[in-house]
Amino acid sequence: MEGEIEDAPIDGSLDMDAGGFNENFEISEEQLQLIEALRENVTEYLKDNHTDEFMNRWLIARDNDVDAATEMFVASMKWREENNIDTILDWFPKSEYFPIIENHWASQEAYTKDGMYMYYERYGKIETKKLLVNVPIEETINYHIYIMERHEQKRREIYEEKGYSAGLTSIMDITGVGMSHTYSGGVTFIKRVSTIDKDNYPETVRRVYFTNVGSVFGLVYNAVKPFLDPSTLKKIFFLTSKKVYGELSLIADDDQIPDYLGGSLVVEDKTPLDLEEIQRIKGSTAEGVLDGRSEAASAAAIDIAARDTYEHPLDIEIEGASIEYNFRTKSHSVGFAVFFETEGVKKECIVQYEKCKANEESVVGTVVCDRIGTYIFHWDNTYSSWTGKHLDYMLQVSPP
Repeated sequence: MEGEIEDAPIDGSLDMDAGGFNENFEISEEQLQLIEALRENVTEYLKDNHTDEFMNRWLIARDNDVDAATEMFVASMKWREENNIDTILDWFPKSEYFPIIENHWASQEAYTKDGMYMYYERYGKIETKKLLVNVPIEETINYHIYIMERHEQKRREIYEEKGYSAGLTSIMDITGVGMSHTYSGGVTFIKRVSTIDKDNYPETVRRVYFTNVGSVFGLVYNAVKPFLDPSTLKKIFFLTSKKVYGELSLIADDDQIPDYLGGSLVVEDKTPLDLEEIQRIKGSTAEGVLDGRSEAASAAAIDIAARDTYEHPLDIEIEGASIEYNFRTKSHSVGFAVFFETEGVKKECIVQYEKCKANEESVVGTVVCDRIGTYIFHWDNTYSSWTGKHLDYMLQVSPP
């Protein structure tokens, strides 16, 4: 698949019955005993809404190890108390940044055929870099936690109605994802919220679909994949545009599938990010608000023949700029180094040559440009007599 997204079902034949999912929500007697043992360990932290189904999620996350589940549960309850998470649905909407993020975040709630909660997001419609450059990162993280708490609230409502509940079915449409979404701050944000989710919202996900995936998204996904919970990774599916509606129609009725994915659920476009309102909140001059386009970026997918090299030069005219690099190969290793040259100065190696196992994980790094001149990114396949290499890479230049 283009973009080389590894280790996830791609356009999979999903294990579903005619109703969409094939699951057993009953908790066995043996599991109930483990739940009771967990309850005894965490008595001082228990609340009325901590049902057996809720407590069981912590055990599942720790492979039914009661002691490990206890440690995880207690740490999460302390985190909730320290950060006032129990009341975030009340206090965070009062933040001046809340309506700005809420009105821009392209999302939609819906329900599966069996009455469970679904959540659609259009990541390509979210101006990620502009958002993270201008809105304080903690405000954006709080918005994510707010959304997670809303998911939990929906799940509790379903449990009260049916006596059981399943996790969230999340559909992320990747149409429109471009280089701005590979902004390092965006990757950092995803890593941080992924860690929060893994530590505090176990077994939240029922299934995740990424739709209309392209090669740029592959770079982002491979960078954050190590921070995702292993059980979540098993629930991720990638769908091409030809299969999106057919797969989603197995789990949701037509009126619960957005019009942009072929259904009849009408979804209004969200508003552009309101930079003027952000400026008012900050009480700053115009220079305090950035349009998110202050970086130059390059990305390509190329083939390096056996016994050959490939170079990408970048001319830097401002001292203190930085260049972020991110690359991987389809198979096999590739040599990598970065050189600097300028008029009157001998070409020198500033990132030492290394044979990188870029087929196993993305290679990422940053070069700080302390001199004006040309920075040459060099990939080497001369050591291979017969095997060519397919390389996907991204280079992104940021001002000082």
